[in-house]
Amino acid sequence: MRCRTKNYTMRDLRARRGWTQEDVGRAVGVTKDYISQIERGRVPGMKTARELAALFGVSIDFLFFNPQERRYQRERQVADSQRVGQVARC
Repeated sequence: MRCRTKNYTMRDLRARRGWTQEDVGRAVGVTKDYISQIERGRVPGMKTARELAALFGVSIDFLFFNPQERRYQRERQVADSQRVGQVARC
């Protein structure tokens, strides 16, 4: 199952702690590629979701399904696409 938006919450929480995708993956027993997929919108299985929420000290709902987070994600996607457009015009 895939979300329609990127998971900026997890990416931001990870970045604030100075962790790499590999660090997070190792902590919850998955690959860095799987963490990358989650950050790009894949919804993990319940076991991994629980472990990720515990690792970051937040609820599963906040990490993956919070309506305010979805609004934030859409704003970030617009900002990202505008930045990509600016780079492409250079």
